[in-house]
Amino acid sequence: MFLGLMFLFPGVIAYGQNSPEVMFEKGISSLNSSQYTEAIQYFTEYIDSVDNNFQAYLNRGKAYFNMRQYDEALADMNATVKLQAGAVDAYFIRGLIYKNKKKRNDALLDFNRVLKLDPEHAEAYNNRGMLYSEVKQYQNALLDFSKAIKFDEDFVDAHYNKGYTYIQLDDYTNAIASFNSTLKLDTNFTLGYINRGLCYYAIQSYEKCITDLEKAIELESSYTSMVEKYIKSSKEHIEQKQKEIEKNKKKKDD
Repeated sequence: MFLGLMFLFPGVIAYGQNSPEVMFEKGISSLNSSQYTEAIQYFTEYIDSVDNNFQAYLNRGKAYFNMRQYDEALADMNATVKLQAGAVDAYFIRGLIYKNKKKRNDALLDFNRVLKLDPEHAEAYNNRGMLYSEVKQYQNALLDFSKAIKFDEDFVDAHYNKGYTYIQLDDYTNAIASFNSTLKLDTNFTLGYINRGLCYYAIQSYEKCITDLEKAIELESSYTSMVEKYIKSSKEHIEQKQKEIEKNKKKKDD
C-alpha cells in the first residue's frame, strides 16, 4: 500500500505543475520578478491551453515590452483589446510601443483612449504631454504635465518634463520652480540639476548655476564636457562683477 501511494503521488504533482492555472501563476511570479523570458514561456503555455483569456495576452505583452521586443508586444496588446475593449493597461502599453516606434498619431490615439477610460491616469497624461512637446504644442504639454502632477503629486518625471517645457518657452522662473519640485522628490536627478543650473545661467544667477552644475558632475562625471563651459563662463562673470564692485568702491574712496 505504501509503495502504491508513493507511485501515484508524483503523478498527481506532475499534473498540477503543468496545469494552465499553475502556468498562469508562474507567469505572474516571473513577470513580477523581472524574469521576462520565463514569463513569456509560461504565458505562452497557458495561451496554448486556454482560449480567449485577455489577461494572459496582456501579461505576456508586458514581458515582451520590457524586453523591448515591440512587435511581439504590439501583437499581444492588439489581441488583448480585441478580447477586452476596456483594457486600459493594453491601450497604455500600446501607446508606449507606438511612441517608441515614432508613430506619434497612433500613440496619441491610444493615450486618448486611456484617458477616456481612466481620466486620472497620470502616466498617460505625462506621455501625451511629451508627444505634444515634441511638436511644440507647449501649452497643451504643460496642461498634461500639470494634470499628471494633480493625480500623482510625487510624479518626478512629470515635474521635470514640465520644467523642461517651460525652458522651451523661455520661462525660466517657472522652469526653476518645476525643477525645485523635481529635486525635492529626487535629490539625485542629474538632469534636474543641469537644467536648473542652465536656467540660473540664463537669468544671470551665476553662483547658483555653478552649484547646480558642479552637483551634476558629482553625480555623473560623464556630463562634465557638456556643462564645464557654463561653469567657466559663470566664474568669469562673477569675477568681472567683483572687479566692477571694487572699481566703483575705489572711485568712491577717491
